Amino acid sequence: MTLDGVELEADLTALVRWLVHRNKQEFDYTSAVNKSSDDKAGILVAAKRSMISIQTDKLLNRECRDVAYLSPLRELVGDGGEDFYETFSRDGGVLERLSALNIGDRQWNFLDSFVAVDGGDFDNREYAYHGNPEQGVLPITSFSLSDFPVTNQAFELFCPSHRRTRDSYANQHDSPAVYMNWWMATEFCEWLSALTGQKFRLPSE
Repeated sequence: MTLDGVELEADLTALVRWLVHRNKQEFDYTSAVNKSSDDKAGILVAAKRSMISIQTDKLLNRECRDVAYLSPLRELVGDGGEDFYETFSRDGGVLERLSALNIGDRQWNFLDSFVAVDGGDFDNREYAYHGNPEQGVLPITSFSLSDFPVTNQAFELFCPSHRRTRDSYANQHDSPAVYMNWWMATEFCEWLSALTGQKFRLPSE
């Protein structure tokens, strides 16, 4: 039952619980799925049953898109990428806006803000943590890294609903987008990749 007294079918309840369980922007919903692997698996199965009658493209549509449920949604529909790629690609009209963002009193082209970093060997033995088994000298290929954090204005071209999370910590267009977790940041990279045809990702170790 919801807070407003609406009784939901069991499978639909499981779907809602699954979609919100990684949302840590404003509230911690991780308890929406039980920490028991058996219960978690059961909720996932029931949520997948409910997805049969749900129109995925509406959940992905930019006008109502909420980044908090995109990663759990991928697990329900299967991460072949087709539904996400096709829907994200339709946001192509925002590409011009990504190249004319506000940074103070000037404009900033996010897509031109990447700095080339030469590859080489990285010795991570002194940075080992949590029993990381991949210790030693690692070859790093050349890559490009954004020269400034993703701003509210840039992120909200992907997920307009993020605007409601702005507060005194980051309330300007050119403030870094905050209240984000790893899954949400990854979805932004997936969106950029679909939009531009180039591969964007989060930095690794």
